[in-house]
Amino acid sequence: MEQIQTGDSIFFDASSTVFHVALLLPNIEVTVLTSALKVAVELARRPAVRVILTGGIVGHGSLSCQGGLAETILERCHVQKAFLSCRGVDAVRGLSEPNAEQADLKREIIGLADQTILLADHSKAGLKSSYFFAKLTDVDIFIGDRNPGDAVTMAVKKGGGKIILPKEQIE
Repeated sequence: MEQIQTGDSIFFDASSTVFHVALLLPNIEVTVLTSALKVAVELARRPAVRVILTGGIVGHGSLSCQGGLAETILERCHVQKAFLSCRGVDAVRGLSEPNAEQADLKREIIGLADQTILLADHSKAGLKSSYFFAKLTDVDIFIGDRNPGDAVTMAVKKGGGKIILPKEQIE
């Protein structure tokens, strides 16, 4: 987990992909702000990790906090690194979610974070969901399992971002 260092202030969204990152987080001194109940419960087991739950209306399907209350808490915090996923990655329109409240929360955190780290596997490429929340130029680091394609790679790099893939996927 070279993207996370002792002392960092990070955000984990409520996606299943980011939950797997939370499972790998060692017991180090970091502050984790999250909208995900599952992430908060998992990280609360690590005494060195300070966990802040955004609060807000709990979405039944995602078990995540959303809405205006969650966004108000985000505005009061400093986040160095935001770890996000999405339902769709479109080279032209950007990142999308099927839930308007989740899209709004992700848009808010991208605007507040020093660095946006997107985790998206190949199944997201080319998909468009109902609500767009960011352009690929907003992504500082795109971590994927395969090459996301030339158009996505060019869009991320146009914004100054970089792509990280497993070593066997790097050309």
